[in-house]
Amino acid sequence: MQGRFDLGSRTNFNRDFPLISVTDRAMLTEDLDDYPATEQLKRQLLDMALGADLVLDLHCDDESLQYAYIDEAFWPEAADLAAALDMEAVLLSDGESSAFEEVVGFAWKYAVPGERQSRLPGRLSVTVELRGKRDVEPLLAKRDADGLWRFLAGRGVVSDATIAPAGFTGPAVPLDNVEIIRAPEGGAVLFHRTIGDRVAAGELLATIVTRPGQPDGSIDLHAPQDGLVLTRTSDRLVRRRGDLMKIVCARPSKTAREAGTLES
Repeated sequence: MQGRFDLGSRTNFNRDFPLISVTDRAMLTEDLDDYPATEQLKRQLLDMALGADLVLDLHCDDESLQYAYIDEAFWPEAADLAAALDMEAVLLSDGESSAFEEVVGFAWKYAVPGERQSRLPGRLSVTVELRGKRDVEPLLAKRDADGLWRFLAGRGVVSDATIAPAGFTGPAVPLDNVEIIRAPEGGAVLFHRTIGDRVAAGELLATIVTRPGQPDGSIDLHAPQDGLVLTRTSDRLVRRRGDLMKIVCARPSKTAREAGTLES
């Protein structure tokens, strides 16, 4: 298994989808044999997605709470999905990257080329992070399947009169409000807080042991601001600049973020 990255192109499988208007959908499947296999698959997948109104891209993170990346064009209508799956946070994206679910939203928003629609009622393209990669067990699978059923029933895709609507009470914040805690140096990481913890500004999050037994051989990392620990790496040996945690906060991070996805 190759995991997150294509060994041929060295890029994330979920990136580099073509940014087009839905009016240009037909071009996706023209002359497919002219493209490499990976590009063919991406074009066919995007063509299928643009024929639907609801596109749910189901992923998982490393160590993680249940959350989703949702384009602001679908919010707050998409709160029904967050409630149905009992998500603990929603990250509102700007929807302009080449990630699969954002490309679908982009095509809909620019149905009229050059004119951007700010709202897309009745449609949804979203990446759902079904907790972490180790959260594989029958009870969780059934809970998530039931949640997807509740969402589809609420949208009228399936019929189930027993489903009652529920509200989403978790935080929904722009990507700029996510603090990504990175390792300043390579070493062994000792975590002091875990996913689901609410931390205060200045609180000790992790210690990187860079030179065991040596003076100044460790580095303490502290919370930049108050927030909810959303994700954490499962690695305990980390490289310099490796991602350690994502923290959802009420205010924007002071660290500048380029438009697009949080991670490559």
